[in-house]
Amino acid sequence: MTRISRLFERLKQEGRPGLVAYITAGDPSPDRTASLVAALERGGADLIELGVPFSDPIADGPVIQRGSERALKAGTTVKRVLEIAAEIRTQSEIPLLLFTYMNPLVCYGLEKLAKDAVAAGIDGCLLTDLSVEEAGKYIGVMRDNNLDTVFLAAPTSTPRRLKLVAEYSSGFVYLVSRTGVTGEQVSVSDLVAPLIQATRAVTPESRRGITMRVSTRFR
Repeated sequence: MTRISRLFERLKQEGRPGLVAYITAGDPSPDRTASLVAALERGGADLIELGVPFSDPIADGPVIQRGSERALKAGTTVKRVLEIAAEIRTQSEIPLLLFTYMNPLVCYGLEKLAKDAVAAGIDGCLLTDLSVEEAGKYIGVMRDNNLDTVFLAAPTSTPRRLKLVAEYSSGFVYLVSRTGVTGEQVSVSDLVAPLIQATRAVTPESRRGITMRVSTRFR
């Protein structure tokens, strides 16, 4: 059982929701990411999505796009993100989910990435642009290394895709609250409740931790 699975089991026992925080690793500089994660944990975050900066983050809005640009200019690579994760692990046991796109992982090498991620203290991975229908090899490699695989479901997901997402996700299922890219919203979509109900209907009891992709304004 990974730290992610243990977290959601604890949240279930405590009867409370969990706070999942995203941060682009390397923004504004790789040397500052570990301290920013520590601040997020002190602020109440239960799980950290550690974003790997990518030149074409098509699922993300302008805020994360600019963060990725700054991180890349600062020299942040997949290898450096794993080094950051290892640094975080020297001071924290907070669950860490590698949040990235397929291209950086293919360039790094999937098997190498899985082994290095485990060594760095990563608990799982979410690939925003990997179709669950094409994820067989990826899932096998991750499972062989005891890494969680988190997939996304959206209001537009068909019943068949929801079933596959529920089957192939471990740790939790990631629900996108509305169509479009990541960005600030003033309200939660009316489509969220039906999506949660539909996902729970096809999700095994052991994997019913659900996080929704809802952006929040920080002041």
